[in-house]
Amino acid sequence: MVDGTDNTYVTEFSSKWNDNKVYMLWTTEESASTDYTIPSDSGIVYYDILGNNLETSEVENEDGTYKLTGVPFYAVTGSSLSNIDEETSLPIDAVTVDAKTNSVTLEGYLGTKGKTVTAIVLKPETDIQNVKNEEIIFVDEITTQNRGYYSFTFKDNDAEAGEYTIIYNIDGGDTAKQQTFSYSGTVTVPIIEILSNGKKIRSLTEITTNDLTLNVRFPKVIDAMILCAQYKEDRLVRVDMDVLNGDSMKKPFTYEGSGNVDKIRVFFWNSTTQEPIIKEYKIN
Repeated sequence: MVDGTDNTYVTEFSSKWNDNKVYMLWTTEESASTDYTIPSDSGIVYYDILGNNLETSEVENEDGTYKLTGVPFYAVTGSSLSNIDEETSLPIDAVTVDAKTNSVTLEGYLGTKGKTVTAIVLKPETDIQNVKNEEIIFVDEITTQNRGYYSFTFKDNDAEAGEYTIIYNIDGGDTAKQQTFSYSGTVTVPIIEILSNGKKIRSLTEITTNDLTLNVRFPKVIDAMILCAQYKEDRLVRVDMDVLNGDSMKKPFTYEGSGNVDKIRVFFWNSTTQEPIIKEYKIN
């Protein structure tokens, strides 16, 4: 917590791999304002709790103070991924995918021990110049070992087939490098399903009733806020919220109809810190 006065709150989250910071702002009142100044030399981008971009006018008053409600919004500062060199002169040499465990290993060689390598993996069809938090599925930083070898291993339990993008940086240089790899895996855990008449649907065209059920099962007990949001042309139509304190739940919710909805997205947030637990689950 970096600020907490008159029932208004600002919490700061720092990144371990770059200078990005995320500030969460909210109030325990119905509405309020704060004159807290977010430090930034490179601009600020705002998001609502569902990951949608917010205009500055939606979060700031005319006097420059922030508009606060009981629902947090996020301010993201720091360097962006806009300076990316698509010439892969420092490529990842090998990508190994184990579809049974949804495990991915990235390996490379730089020829020198002690270099710092930062890797970010983005989900398919991500706009490189406008990356959102929910599109980042892995990020880490390591140091090259003997003779300059390095490797990253991660699991993506919500994997989908497609071309994944790797963005990586050597020794904190000004320019990042980019390349892609193909991934084909199956979802193991956690299990997230939307049911229509008791059957899992994979697209909105399979819905046969407006009475749907969100079925969730995690491999361990979690304390999470769950938001099930329905959209039409990227505008929010309806949102259902609940809290999961356990490892599973079945939550009924009402579908607003095919003419009113073209996308359903499900989000999971830590109930205490409001940090995302996993990236979104989405059907179109």
